[in-house]
Amino acid sequence: MPRSRARQAWITAFVVIAFLPAILRALSPERQLLGPEIITITGLLATVLLVTTVVLPSRLRSLTRAFGIETVLRHHRSLGMATALSTLAHVAAVLANDPRGVGLLLPFLNPRAPAYTTAPIPLLTPLLTPPGRALFGLIAAACLVGLAALSARRTGSWERWRFWHLGAAVGALLGTALHILLIGHLLPTPAVLNLLLGDPLGWTTLRAATQDPLAAGFLVLLALVVLVGAVRRWAFRPAAFRVVKIGPVAENVTSIVLRPLGRGFRFRPGQFIWLRLAKSQLLSEEHPFTLSSATQDRPTIELTIKDTGNWTARLRRLRPGDLVYVDGPHGSFTPNLKSRRGLVMICGGVGITPMMSMLRSAAGTGSIRSYRLILTDRPGQGLFRDELTQLMTRLDLLPYELAGRRLSPEVLGEMLPPPVLRNQLDYYVCGPPRLVREAVAALDTLEVPARRIHTELFE
Repeated sequence: MPRSRARQAWITAFVVIAFLPAILRALSPERQLLGPEIITITGLLATVLLVTTVVLPSRLRSLTRAFGIETVLRHHRSLGMATALSTLAHVAAVLANDPRGVGLLLPFLNPRAPAYTTAPIPLLTPLLTPPGRALFGLIAAACLVGLAALSARRTGSWERWRFWHLGAAVGALLGTALHILLIGHLLPTPAVLNLLLGDPLGWTTLRAATQDPLAAGFLVLLALVVLVGAVRRWAFRPAAFRVVKIGPVAENVTSIVLRPLGRGFRFRPGQFIWLRLAKSQLLSEEHPFTLSSATQDRPTIELTIKDTGNWTARLRRLRPGDLVYVDGPHGSFTPNLKSRRGLVMICGGVGITPMMSMLRSAAGTGSIRSYRLILTDRPGQGLFRDELTQLMTRLDLLPYELAGRRLSPEVLGEMLPPPVLRNQLDYYVCGPPRLVREAVAALDTLEVPARRIHTELFE
């Protein structure tokens, strides 16, 4: 499916799911007063946003190829904030409908059941009383507020931040699920428990089971979506690769060539993979790395990795024959292989790795496109300079080096064709956040259309 159609399909699916709770309430045979109805709708909306936020980073390849990893993670953070706000709106609706419900914010201190909730089964009163329902609702709300705080300000090591992030996400999901189940309003929980406890199926139970079948089916669907996302993210085993070759290519930069134990995978130039040193996803650390090899090199893949800390130091100690584990490919930082428009590549440091994959792949296919490679490294610090000289004999390639100059609109304009031709090019920018911001700002000043600009951050 073309990327534009895939994006449209994902956006349409999100819009439909976001508005579906209100539509289902309008179609429901159950009728409530305005206050309880607002409580129900805000609760459903918060649940939808929570599920969407959880599913987004599940590494669905069709999603990352449609939008790119940067866009996916940006929307993941934004939807996380929206989930926290909608949850607070749900709590506010509960209090506005009955101010005496403030006692629900203090579980086990106020056992009074609001009039609009389903009466609990006597045998299960300790579980189904408002304090229990309120407790799990408060746990979910607290976890969501904590997630918002973690996303707004990341401190400490990435591993510790990831641990608390995942823990809070699981707490929010479980708290929300138990909150909904114990209320027994949208899901026929009391009816199901009556059956499990051996009570006869009477008219009261039958009515509870069919009170709002649309909402019940919708919530079951959301649960299945979370389950599929969790299985895809945590249960699928990554592909095992064996180290074929490893060695330094520059100061603090290492090249690793990997060969799959099985069939491997197909990838497009500019995509990335997640790499870890053990099978377990929960117990092993993993990091994303862009492929620098040509598509023609399959099944082997090459990674060019900058040494940045303890984990990359462990990578340097790998030896030929060692096993590593790969999840991928992912990402949409890939040129249209059928287009003949020229490419302008702006990069710095190891941000050149996706560009090398593009250039190596193009050289292997005899591409007739024009390529302008703008390198922002300081003199003597660049990678692949000898190979770029060789690629100039096989491609229409013009490399430029800033030689320490700032990437301003004036400097960039000197390296681009006349204004009338600039809109006919595609622009790919990869590197540290500052470089990406400066490049995008300069291109915007030069009136390059935003749809022609593609970015990828290296942080």
